[in-house]
Amino acid sequence: MHEKRRLRNWSSGSGKISRRLTRCCPVLGMDFWTRLKTGIKAQNTTQEWIAGKIGVPFGTFRKWMSRKTYPNIKDGVAIAKLLETSAEYLVTGTEPESLTCTEQKLIQAWRRLGKADQENVLLAVNAWLEKYKK
Repeated sequence: MHEKRRLRNWSSGSGKISRRLTRCCPVLGMDFWTRLKTGIKAQNTTQEWIAGKIGVPFGTFRKWMSRKTYPNIKDGVAIAKLLETSAEYLVTGTEPESLTCTEQKLIQAWRRLGKADQENVLLAVNAWLEKYKK
C-alpha cells in the first residue's frame, strides 16, 4: 500500500516526478537517464532531434537530461518509441515479456470476437484444460 501511494505521485501532466518517488526508487532517478543517454547514442541521434520529434522545446528536453525535471508519461512513451525500446525498459531496465507470433494471433482473433463468443471460447478452453491437463 505504501508503494502504491508513492507511485500515485507520478505526474502525467506536469512533466515532473515526485522527489519522494525518486528517493524511494533510486533506479528511476539514476538509471533512467543512463539508459536514455545510451539509447540516444545507440540510435546515432541527438537530443535536439528527439525533442523536435516529440514536440517539446529543446530547453525542456535539456532540463530532463540534466535531471532538473522529468518527462511526463506521454513524452516518456514517445521517447521510448523513437529509441525503438519500451518505456518499461527506460524506467526499470527490463524489457516487457514478448509474445510469440502464435500468442499475438490469438489475441488478435480474441479481439475480433464479440463478448458472447469470448465467453464461449473461455468455456471451451476451460473444459478442454480440465479434460486433458492430467
